[in-house]
Amino acid sequence: MRGLTRLVLDTNVWLDWLVFADPSSVALDAAHQTGSVVLMTDEACRDEWRRVLTYPAIAARISPPVHERILADGPESPNTTCYELKPVSIPLPRCQDPDDQKFVALAAREDADCLITRDKDLLALRPERFGLRFRIMTLRAWHAAAALPDQ
Repeated sequence: MRGLTRLVLDTNVWLDWLVFADPSSVALDAAHQTGSVVLMTDEACRDEWRRVLTYPAIAARISPPVHERILADGPESPNTTCYELKPVSIPLPRCQDPDDQKFVALAAREDADCLITRDKDLLALRPERFGLRFRIMTLRAWHAAAALPDQ
């Protein structure tokens, strides 16, 4: 099995990591800083990111250092691979929340290893039932599966 290095992060994982500095994201940050993971996005995911950053409760948390970190490491940074938004021609598991379907489509379309989320609806999906290779898991489960130190 190929390593769990090609990652799609849902918006809440990005927020936990870059805006809220959640301790569970320390290993992800270290893997990103060393270049041992490829973070994947597309315009639909970036559009959601941009919109969420304007929510008052989140915008209030974006100090100049956080803003710099978002620019350096976030979904719009040069260190995140942005793929062309195009239709998916294969059957996909359907998420209860249509807003989350874009993450499933991106992971399938671009052959991600893992979609990292804490969303229960996404975690309930089983991509392998559709012949898809990527896994859906929490950040903590990814730490364990990728043999990273648990933070």
